[in-house]
Amino acid sequence: MAIEIVNEIKNAEAKAEGIINSANSKSKEMIDNAMTSGQEQYNNIIEQSKLDAEKILERATDEALKDSEPITIRGINEIHIINKLDQDKRGSAIKLIIERIVNIHGNS
Repeated sequence: MAIEIVNEIKNAEAKAEGIINSANSKSKEMIDNAMTSGQEQYNNIIEQSKLDAEKILERATDEALKDSEPITIRGINEIHIINKLDQDKRGSAIKLIIERIVNIHGNS
């Protein structure tokens, strides 16, 4: 009877060791799966954040260009006005010089 009890204890210990090994194996597998899943989620979040940032930057750029268009047009118009004034002033200066030269040489 004592031998039977010792054998039962050995069998129980072997089963317990098998259960422990199985639990350790399953826990390692669960940890590996969790790490893989976590890394995948991290990569997805980073990728989505990059896409969101690109969209925000694109919208901001479009809005800035839209806002700057009237300023650019106004600047171009002012440049044309300034160039026109310069041409008028140049024309007046040329006429004045011609008149003086003709008057000086015409009176001599």
